[in-house]
Amino acid sequence: MSFWFARPHAVVSVAASQAATGFPDDNLVHDQIGVIWKSNNLTAVTIDVEFAAVTEVDVVGVVANNGTAAGTFDLRGAATQGGLAGAGVIASANLRASPSLAKTGYRKGLIDLAAPVSHTWYRVSLTDAANPDGFFRFGRLVLAKAWRPSRNPGIPREWGVQDNTILHVTDGHAIVPEARGRHTVMRLPVDFLTEEEREVMIEDLLMEHGADAQLLVRRPSNAAAYLENQLYFGSLKATRLPRLANRAAHFSVRLELTAQI
Repeated sequence: MSFWFARPHAVVSVAASQAATGFPDDNLVHDQIGVIWKSNNLTAVTIDVEFAAVTEVDVVGVVANNGTAAGTFDLRGAATQGGLAGAGVIASANLRASPSLAKTGYRKGLIDLAAPVSHTWYRVSLTDAANPDGFFRFGRLVLAKAWRPSRNPGIPREWGVQDNTILHVTDGHAIVPEARGRHTVMRLPVDFLTEEEREVMIEDLLMEHGADAQLLVRRPSNAAAYLENQLYFGSLKATRLPRLANRAAHFSVRLELTAQI
């Protein structure tokens, strides 16, 4: 399975059919996972999202949700909000992409479409009648058009966790650690591309998403059972980038993902 990056589209409005006091609809599109939306109950909960114009979507993510193994969500689209009620379901998925893995509060659901759809209005409908919490809770709703490699979408050569902890040595030669947090690091090999393709890739990735962007990232893997552990939401930062004038035969793009979840 190939990797991709999906930056949430900017929305004109987001309206849930219900929201608990203190957990408003706008929290659904807040980039900080800790700023959550919560429903009052589990009955007929829908979320309508409006864009300024017809917008392509091929990725829908529900990040940091409290869904159970039986919980699902589906996607509909239409030209107007009124048209959503009669629109057919585009796709459905589980609120927990890997029910056996994630703990409560860290669950992620994903709709990954084979081809994008285009609408001005989208509706996400939620179902989880047996949820013991009695309500839905989301950290982030993502509707996006993913950036995908043009060809050879292989596994990055480096994917790991960088620990930024600093070790200090006291006058008495004791070692004192200073915690600086950790972040996920990924290195994308691009030496298989032609020079023109490399430049287009860098331009597409950085010009479209920005060097510091909140993104939903799918880690490459063929293990479908571990999908939930392959999804990250956080800030993507490009470092050690080659200059576009660089004519070297081999070079790579290094991306650092500071994942919130």
